[in-house]
Amino acid sequence: MPEKVKESLLLGSIFLVLAFLANTIQSVFGKFLEAQLSVEMFTWVTFVSALVILIPIVAARGFKDLK
Repeated sequence: MPEKVKESLLLGSIFLVLAFLANTIQSVFGKFLEAQLSVEMFTWVTFVSALVILIPIVAARGFKDLK
């Protein structure tokens, strides 16, 4: 296997594990906060948090991924 393919496979695997970890953390927070927040409010906070995290990343890439 070429080195670039191995690197891409490793990077993809790392991102996949991080995505599952983020999903698990979100579920834990959901269970912890379900007594204090409604489902709608939790969903709204989750999406706004993701937006706050992604805006600087997309801006640093020059918004080239938004077509």
